[in-house]
This record gives sequence, structure tokens and C-alpha cells, in this order.
Amino acid sequence: LVVAELTTCRYRLSARGLCLMIKGFLKNGMVDAVLEEFREMSSCGFQVPPFAVTQLFRIACDAGRAEHAFAKVQGLVPMSPEAAAA
Repeated sequence: LVVAELTTCRYRLSARGLCLMIKGFLKNGMVDAVLEEFREMSSCGFQVPPFAVTQLFRIACDAGRAEHAFAKVQGLVPMSPEAAAA
């Protein structure tokens, strides 16, 4: 999405920039956008913050998409006990 556009303009987002994007998507309940940024962050070699994984599962549960979110992040990001409990 946004990262691809920035890459074509020869810009590179830092881990902090990606985290801020994820935080905004989480705040707005955008499950698919968060999943895409998780993939992007992992492909750049950055670790996805545990709080973001937990928040993703909270908003995915609220949206009735917990199974979908779990299938997408399984093996991609580490799962904390808090994320599993959400």
C-alpha cells in the first residue's frame, strides 16, 4: 500500500514509521491494513511489537475475524500470551 508507493519514490520507512502506521490502522479498526503492514514489517526484517499483535486480535475479535487474522499471522509474528487470550 503506502510502503510500495514510498519505495517507488526511493523512500524507506523505518521501524518507527511502520509502527505509527500500524497504530493508526489499529485505532481505526482496519484489520486487513494491519495484516498487510505486519507482512511488510517482517519482510523488512523488523520485529512486530507485541502490543500490536495483541491489539490486532482484539479488533479482529470485535469484527468477528479472529480466525482469519490468526491464519494470516501464524508463523509471521511471535504470539504473546496476551495476544492468545484476546
